[in-house]
Amino acid sequence: RHRRDVYLDQQIVRQVTADVHVERRVDEVWRGRSTVEVEQQFGPLDYLCNVAAIMPINDFDAEDDAMTHQIIAVNLEAVIHSTKEAARRMKPRGSGHIINVASGAGWLAGGGVATYVGTKFGVVGYSESVDLELKGSGVHISVVAPAVIKSEMSAGLKDVRGVRAVEPWEV
Repeated sequence: RHRRDVYLDQQIVRQVTADVHVERRVDEVWRGRSTVEVEQQFGPLDYLCNVAAIMPINDFDAEDDAMTHQIIAVNLEAVIHSTKEAARRMKPRGSGHIINVASGAGWLAGGGVATYVGTKFGVVGYSESVDLELKGSGVHISVVAPAVIKSEMSAGLKDVRGVRAVEPWEV
């Protein structure tokens, strides 16, 4: 685990990072010492930003089943689980904001990343559905969907028609 404080306009933002490819580890963050300590020290959770993702590049029919499961666990299941846990803390207070990072692949498919694309479509659809359920609760949800970002993760990705790859600082 890694923690880092960031100061924004006199407010403290606490980052808690976890290995989310195993649901048990996501539970450790939400029900374990990390979240309890953070909430005791800084108060209730106001924002959640789900940013975890993996994107192995491979033909869909050559992808190992274990890898398929891992992509779904990290890219979709962890988002669903964390969104539920955050909403459970935010709704009783009537405030909070959940930000789920999807991808341009959540709207525009590319080759060689079929499972990744499926999970990002899932994040977009899930977030839209949750948004409908949160209406009037004071809790809001947003989706951030960057295009192709030049990074180690996108190395080897085939060009996506009509999409220009951007530098990380441009997002």
